[in-house]
Amino acid sequence: MLEGLEVTELYLSEVRRENQKLRLDSGYFAKPMLATNAVVRSYPSGHDELGALFSRFVKGIFDINADSYTDNGVPFLRILNLRQGMIDESNLALIPETVHQDEIKTELRRGDIVLSKTAYPAASLVTLKRCNTSQDTIATTLSTYGASNYRSEAVVAYLNSGIG
Repeated sequence: MLEGLEVTELYLSEVRRENQKLRLDSGYFAKPMLATNAVVRSYPSGHDELGALFSRFVKGIFDINADSYTDNGVPFLRILNLRQGMIDESNLALIPETVHQDEIKTELRRGDIVLSKTAYPAASLVTLKRCNTSQDTIATTLSTYGASNYRSEAVVAYLNSGIG
């Protein structure tokens, strides 16, 4: 036992009682996260679970590096391109069409949303006609429900907010 620290037991059954999904990572149960969760769940007009808003969450292309970039091809989003809710096009890499076609499951189209998976929290609206994305990001598309009830821009703004 550590001197001066109070140890509290948290039983798995207690964790499961209030959570539909099993999460054991400590950050998920940190006080700010729990407080944010309580605020969102108390909205008078209700709330939607994030999973209901999207029809897909797909990790970007794995194992592609700068040697794969070309002078012409399909725009390839990297974590550095996700800035303030929009795609920063000043540093876009390009990948060959053949690589893009091999990894078509991670293709993004205008209006889709790309999320940061590493480095820093970020969500950006895809403004390019089409592109693909790196392993440090997650490609998402609004579901039929999400698209009929929310605008992509509003979802991005919310995800980039303090509560989001």
